[in-house]
Amino acid sequence: MFKATITVPTKQQNGEPVEDLEIVKRVVAKNLSEWFGGCTATSGNGSWVDSQGNIVSEDVTVFTSLTDNRNVLPILEGLAQHVKNVCNQEAVLVTVQTMDTVKFV
Repeated sequence: MFKATITVPTKQQNGEPVEDLEIVKRVVAKNLSEWFGGCTATSGNGSWVDSQGNIVSEDVTVFTSLTDNRNVLPILEGLAQHVKNVCNQEAVLVTVQTMDTVKFV
C-alpha cells in the first residue's frame, strides 16, 4: 500500500493569489478520488526560501490518498504538472510513501 500526497499552493510565484483556487482543489480531489478511491484534504502552511534569500510562507492544502497502484508516482506527477502550470509555480510537492500497515476501522 502507498500513501500519496500532493500539495496545492494558494500563491503564485509572484506572490499573487492563485486564480480559481477552489476549482484547482476540486480537480485534484476529483482525480485522486476517481484514481485511488478517495482522498483527504488537510490545510497547512508551507515555507521556502526564494531566489533573493527571503523566506516565503503561504497557506496550502495537502491532499492525501492511499492506493495499491504501483504506478502512483507517474500518475501523481501528471497531476502535479497540471497544478504547477495552472497555479504558476516553479514546483509542486508530491510524495509517495510505502505503508506497511493500513486499516480502516
